[in-house]
Amino acid sequence: MNRLMTIGALAAGLSSLFHPAYADPSKPAVTIDPEQSCSRDLAALPEFLMANDTGAADNRRHRGKAATAAALERATRETASVKSGDDCVRVLRRYPDPP
Repeated sequence: MNRLMTIGALAAGLSSLFHPAYADPSKPAVTIDPEQSCSRDLAALPEFLMANDTGAADNRRHRGKAATAAALERATRETASVKSGDDCVRVLRRYPDPP
């Protein structure tokens, strides 16, 4: 058997170990709290936008710090009601826009 076939067979064998059918029922499933996760994502978003969005600094200067702070406050309140990842995406997409 050549080396590539050996690696492929090994990868297929290992991936089968992580199949849901082999999950240990005595261990609790990993759960993610959408509200907590969304709040963390929102907290990181302003800095991320300033570093990675070429128009973010101009937008902040144009709208002003008060409007930017109000948008973040509104989004922070909205994260308290998210129930799913889709809800969080809606909040995060609206964040920099004015109310």
